[in-house]
Amino acid sequence: MKRTKGVLFYFFLMLFAVSAGLILSDIKANALSDSDEIGEFKSIKGEAKLIRSGKTIVVKEGESFKLQDIAVTETNAEALVILKDESLIVLGGPPKSKLSLKEYSLSNKDGGKSVLALPYGEMRAITCQDRFDIETALSKVYAFGSLDFAIWESTVDGKPASCVGVLKGGVVEVKNIDVSIKETVRIPKGEMSCVTAGEVPSDPVTISDEILKALIAKGNRAHIDHACQPCLECERLNPEGVCVPDNLKPCDDGDSCTIDDRCLGGKCKGKKDPSSVDPNCS
Repeated sequence: MKRTKGVLFYFFLMLFAVSAGLILSDIKANALSDSDEIGEFKSIKGEAKLIRSGKTIVVKEGESFKLQDIAVTETNAEALVILKDESLIVLGGPPKSKLSLKEYSLSNKDGGKSVLALPYGEMRAITCQDRFDIETALSKVYAFGSLDFAIWESTVDGKPASCVGVLKGGVVEVKNIDVSIKETVRIPKGEMSCVTAGEVPSDPVTISDEILKALIAKGNRAHIDHACQPCLECERLNPEGVCVPDNLKPCDDGDSCTIDDRCLGGKCKGKKDPSSVDPNCS
């Protein structure tokens, strides 16, 4: 009896070790290293730089954006980055701006997430993911779903403030960077909230026409209008922002029942998987 228990113990111990090894192997396979490209600079206005592994690079269109890279724009400059899931970030504006991407995972059926730091300056983001977390000098911003939102520096009653405005869809919440201030404010579409040091985020108010105009002007129209559409290739130099179907480009239609997903006529389409045994795929 004791021998049987011993055999069973070692059997389950080995089973646990194998399972743990497979899990760790899967995590390692899906983990991103600092050298992995997670996006590309699609348009540059003015002067933008990239700090990578302690070295400074002058950014040009087509430059890759990697995990842990730090992007910096000078005064009245903008840099537009498109991430691998087609989410779009416009960094910069009147003030100098600085952005780093701390964490990134592609959107899939289980969701995707980006964690960014914006220590100073302003940005606009059009997200195709389930979650974007951005930390500024004064606030923490949590964006959920597909949406268009912006973060910028301002002043409230003469004090420096971090403001967040929602231009389109999704859910955006903001709280003070000070962990002792627990209150979180949810910002509806078309409204904004500002955070100052030591204070609860302000109640949301309608974005003024002047601010709204400045936010909407951020970014190249050809890319802004067609963000989150991986099967449309925008003609960068066309002033009308024309986009054409990028046929046969590999993509992900989000359907686990299909294989060999390709861009056809501007839409992502896959073929039915003949080997699937999932009853939901019949």
